[in-house]
Amino acid sequence: MESGHWILVGLAAAAVLKYVGSCAWWPFAPCWCCSGTGTHARRDGAVWRACRMCTGTGRRVRIGRTIYNRLSGR
Repeated sequence: MESGHWILVGLAAAAVLKYVGSCAWWPFAPCWCCSGTGTHARRDGAVWRACRMCTGTGRRVRIGRTIYNRLSGR
């Protein structure tokens, strides 16, 4: 392999390690459905209810953390 390929492999490995580290440090992300508020409103704003996707917490488990949990048996 040329040296340019090794640089790309190193950069890809660094990006994966950074993502894995961030999933370990911050396992939750804002819910994409309610934008982290945990609630939904009717269009006129008269009725509020808890978000179905995050059950009202406003958080969801990140994809990388979900993969880690499944691989580790948690």
